[in-house]
Amino acid sequence: MLKYLEGLGYKEEEIEWLEAQGASARSVNSQYLQMIDSIKSIILSSNGEITACACWHLNRLGRIESYLLSLKEWFLSNHIQVYIKEPSFQLLDSTGKPNSASELTWSMFATFVKLDTQEMMEKMKRGREESKRKGHYIGGKLPLGFKVSNKMIVPDPPKLDLVKTIYQEYSTKKYSYDKLLQELRERGIKLTFRHLQLILTRELYAPYVGQELWDRVKEIREEGNISFSKSRDSQKALAQRMVKCAYCGATYLVDTGHYICMTKKNGHRTGKICESGKSIKIPVVDTVLWDYTEKVIIMHLHDKPSSEGLQELEKQLNVLYKKIHTLEESKVKTKNKLLRAKTLYLDSDIGKAEYTKIKETAKGEEKARELTLEVHRKNVMEIKEKIDRLKHPNISGVIKSLIDIVQLGDKDKQRELCRENIRSIIVSRYFLIPKGRETTLMEITDIYGSSIRVLYDHYADQHSKDFLKKLYLLKNPETGEVEPYGSSFSESLKKKLVDLKLEAFQAEMLQSIMPEK
Repeated sequence: MLKYLEGLGYKEEEIEWLEAQGASARSVNSQYLQMIDSIKSIILSSNGEITACACWHLNRLGRIESYLLSLKEWFLSNHIQVYIKEPSFQLLDSTGKPNSASELTWSMFATFVKLDTQEMMEKMKRGREESKRKGHYIGGKLPLGFKVSNKMIVPDPPKLDLVKTIYQEYSTKKYSYDKLLQELRERGIKLTFRHLQLILTRELYAPYVGQELWDRVKEIREEGNISFSKSRDSQKALAQRMVKCAYCGATYLVDTGHYICMTKKNGHRTGKICESGKSIKIPVVDTVLWDYTEKVIIMHLHDKPSSEGLQELEKQLNVLYKKIHTLEESKVKTKNKLLRAKTLYLDSDIGKAEYTKIKETAKGEEKARELTLEVHRKNVMEIKEKIDRLKHPNISGVIKSLIDIVQLGDKDKQRELCRENIRSIIVSRYFLIPKGRETTLMEITDIYGSSIRVLYDHYADQHSKDFLKKLYLLKNPETGEVEPYGSSFSESLKKKLVDLKLEAFQAEMLQSIMPEK
């Protein structure tokens, strides 16, 4: 550059150099703006001694067309000559007047610089995409489950296990985003709502969590995993979010005492149509569901407990232990916070009112924490008992527990048992030929692969309020062979319990009168 300026007739001592480290003409950062201000201030403060400015290439002055054109106007208004080495031209002619050809050249090359910058940006983008495709780390925040090793993005197994846990929990349909976020935080996992949203929508996790699980989560997202309603109907409903439409595949909602196809109910909002979806009364579905759940539990009571079932319970136990650990840690944090507040109060750094407020807040947190701990410890005991029952089943004890659950009206426990033992409930329309009318068909499948088909004939025995008389077991779907559904299985369980107690009493009496060998 020095030789170029000497060729223009300038001596080295007449040249003032200006360097702008870190200046970016492309992004127009603060260093670049400072460089432009420095050029202008040096020229203006020289009291006319500096009459020219020179640079190697026009893009050194800027890469944005509007900035370059603005600079040209400033140089012209202050009668400053500008020498550009590449491409070779000068802004003023030999008389110091504006050169129209040079002005046109400046504007033309400003456009070229803009196009060159765009091309450079595209090349950089393509380079980044290629590096990303090859697994190279190109900067920025990594998705959860990945880390950098030797400048390469590689999986982080422990974090990917956490991602899989998030997918598994969401796939249960027990949580909305907000409730899942709260659940994770209780386990000591800190995520933001946006972070959770990204985790559950990024396709890059599909190979790591399994395509089937990823597809299931996607389906739940698309149908809208609405958090549970707090209406009386939803609190009573056992089959909440378990019932599916046979025609559109949508989950049934709880509304005004019925299970209703979500697509059919919300069609006016979503634009989706399901004319075939059949609504059905909550007590009808729940009675059949609970009866079948009781049967499944009794029938498979003496089965060898599956490793999957035990693993799931142990997993739930570990989750509770993590929640308890997180709460215990928060107790220590609260204690330390109180100690700091006391120190600040004694040192007169905070007033009595503020110190009292901190103590009251801590007291409230401690009370809430103890209540939560009590619930978690109770749940731990219940799961341990459940594991013990799986390993050492006792039929009379199980039957008594089932009867107690019904008599106490423990809907949460009933719902939990239904979800543990029933895989699906599909509702459809069925034309019952012998009756000559349409009925509602419920097909309930348990986790062991067996199923039961029950028809609800709304028009049967219309004068009776007992819906059990309107239920039929569908023996053969092709011929329409049916038989009356019968009474609640809970009643037969009571009888079974009485029989078992009688058998046990008789065995005990027999043992007492038998002579010793």
